[in-house]
Amino acid sequence: MRAHVITYGCQMNEYDTHTIRSELVAGGHQLVDHADDAELLLINTCAVRGKPVAKVVSLLGQLRKEKQAGRDLTVGMMGCLAQLEEGQAIAEKFAADILLGPGAITDIVPAVEALGRGAERYESLRFKTDLDTLIPPAPDALTAPGLKLVNFWASWCAPCRAEHPLLTELARDGVPIIGVNYKDEGTDARAFLDELGNPYVAVGVDDSGRTGIEWGLYGVPETFVIDDEGTVLLRHAGPLTRQVYDRHFAPILGALN
Repeated sequence: MRAHVITYGCQMNEYDTHTIRSELVAGGHQLVDHADDAELLLINTCAVRGKPVAKVVSLLGQLRKEKQAGRDLTVGMMGCLAQLEEGQAIAEKFAADILLGPGAITDIVPAVEALGRGAERYESLRFKTDLDTLIPPAPDALTAPGLKLVNFWASWCAPCRAEHPLLTELARDGVPIIGVNYKDEGTDARAFLDELGNPYVAVGVDDSGRTGIEWGLYGVPETFVIDDEGTVLLRHAGPLTRQVYDRHFAPILGALN
């Protein structure tokens, strides 16, 4: 689905929106820049200040009219307001299709899938413990302009530790590297990066191995070169060494080296 997320509130809401957008991209949805182009419109808001709540009420009223006029649109309310009785009453009044509390924002893809299977509404207000260690990827990182590396790694992987100094060196030289933390514990992944440094412009999490399957991963570490359309130009299974990089990667990356 074409999705757009509107954020009202504090910096924490902005951070949660980053996670929501990342979950949507990982689930195969397309982010659009304008609400008018969306098939899925999500409102992520705080509940501390009155102004964001008033904005939500106004927007939901407008969207209800558009849906009644025939617009094919799925609407969701997310964040602290959704957790409160006031927010739940607002969502019910304006017929929001999805209601997710701040501890359940990673349920957004299952919520959309449930509606696709015929559910009239999806609600989750539980607090998921995995949010404490979640490192969300930057949803636009894979399609950012220019070539970049995608590196699958794990804290339990000895060859990943061995290749890490080279990744750090490449990052200092201006090579953009996106990390995908594979089947790892969030606390261990953070400790790994705290100890050795973070060479990544963005870090995603593949705790289930689903992303690895989609990429045809042989194991970790594994490194890909992709272009700004997400097309894989080169892959290397195993630890990246200076010899491998200079022979195979540098000619493709060219001026980035």
